[in-house]
Amino acid sequence: MNKTAVLVLALVMAVTFSVGAYAAENNAIGKLTRGVVNGAFGWVEFFGALKAEGGKGFIPGIVNSVKRELVGAVEIVTFPIGVPNEDFSPIIEPESPFDTVK
Repeated sequence: MNKTAVLVLALVMAVTFSVGAYAAENNAIGKLTRGVVNGAFGWVEFFGALKAEGGKGFIPGIVNSVKRELVGAVEIVTFPIGVPNEDFSPIIEPESPFDTVK
């Protein structure tokens, strides 16, 4: 069981890091990739706020996590069309939740 869990975790991390190149592109596939990453890993924003602000980042971290996951859902649903941005640019900056944890 432990070997399987480690293998699955390694596979998830490899896929997550490899999609970064596609997410940087401003086209439909990049928008879909950003949406999936934001929707799946929006909770990382919470830890970024805690790290940056300590205890004061608890509520902002929760709010930012929910906001990022909602933006991810919007990007997944609207990826084939240029809504809300005509050029498929990110709705939220930084475009990845991993960019908030430094």
